[in-house]
Amino acid sequence: MYNKMAIFLQGGLTMARRAVKVPIYKNVFFYISAILVLALAGFGGYALSTKSIVDKWDNKIYSGVVVKGIDLSGMTKEAAEETLNKKFRENLSDKKIEFSVDNKKYTYTYGDIEGRYNIEDTVSEALQIGKQTNMFKKLSLIKNKDNKVYNLDLDFEYNEEKLENIKEQ
Repeated sequence: MYNKMAIFLQGGLTMARRAVKVPIYKNVFFYISAILVLALAGFGGYALSTKSIVDKWDNKIYSGVVVKGIDLSGMTKEAAEETLNKKFRENLSDKKIEFSVDNKKYTYTYGDIEGRYNIEDTVSEALQIGKQTNMFKKLSLIKNKDNKVYNLDLDFEYNEEKLENIKEQ
């Protein structure tokens, strides 16, 4: 019994010293696996970087959004409203409206009909451009490499009842 065990142990030691040939498909599998792991790590890094950039723009207006010639790119809602208010709302009530009826000229101000620009809704619309897309499309909109411009109109509102009163006078 001891002789058989010694021979078995001796045979085991001999096998450990011999070089074992690994089939070629195992080497290919290893290299393909390594390439896939590196590719996934690279894509994961890119996705995290993209998410970080997009998150910084979450409360800002994306690039290329213009309202009546004013570029709102990168502005927060508050900053955009302030910019548009300075440009369009100030002194609006003092601006004059002139019209003629039966060869008579009438002059009123926008304040007489409570005229105003609907800046809040326009800025909210500007802020929503591109926000419903995936993060890679959002990054494309933020970078705006193709220089696409989104022109938004600024709606003008007034009190119709006051305008009717002016017409009746």
